[in-house]
Amino acid sequence: MKKAFFTLILLLLPLFLGFGQETSSKDVIVLKNGNKFIGEIVLQTDDTVIFQTNDGKRYQFQTSEIERMGQKETKPIVKATEQHLREARNFSGLIEIKGGIALSTPASVTAPNFGCSVALGSRNAFRSQAFAGIGTGIEFVLAKEEGKKMAFIPIFIQVHKNLTDNQIKPFIGTKIGYAVSTTKNYKGGTAALLSSGISIPFFRRSAINVGIFGKIQQITGTIIERNERGDFTKHGTAPLVSTGGVVSFQF
Repeated sequence: MKKAFFTLILLLLPLFLGFGQETSSKDVIVLKNGNKFIGEIVLQTDDTVIFQTNDGKRYQFQTSEIERMGQKETKPIVKATEQHLREARNFSGLIEIKGGIALSTPASVTAPNFGCSVALGSRNAFRSQAFAGIGTGIEFVLAKEEGKKMAFIPIFIQVHKNLTDNQIKPFIGTKIGYAVSTTKNYKGGTAALLSSGISIPFFRRSAINVGIFGKIQQITGTIIERNERGDFTKHGTAPLVSTGGVVSFQF
């Protein structure tokens, strides 16, 4: 009986020694103040690292305190948080309001035109200080003398570029896309807009832009053509040209 007991102890002893023996870890953390810790990473999040040294002590570090972290050879810590911050800084948007006069050719009918839009994208597109994004909005053409009111929902790509680094900057901008008609018996079409003006810094990375615009858009529907012989009505496609003023807020 005793012989069997001692045999069992001898068999189990390596297991107890294995559990009691401390594992030598190769994880290394170097703080920005120069302190160095060798042990094992217990838990790691975007903001916090819980670290246990080889002597069993546990420490909690903020990732902002860590200079390098790795195994065997110390490696630079992957600063995903900084990358996210850079992406957040690059994110931008343009809220725009415009108004003016629209001219339908060949009918030669003018009408008030106004609209608003919003575009979201990057403020550092094309590796320069230019905004580029995708947007949508709503636009109206009020042809009162013809009893017509047309509405369009544009979907577009927008680019806005400041030309200098001065406090008040001249800018140029463009929109290219497709305008969907919400008016019965009318269809929208491709549209292109050019604008220019000045950009005034407002708060931190935001600015107010004031300028003028010119736009051409394709529409399909009932067209009234006027000439010296009178008015002629037909169904077809014609360009809708508009111009006026534009104000936008970039954030």
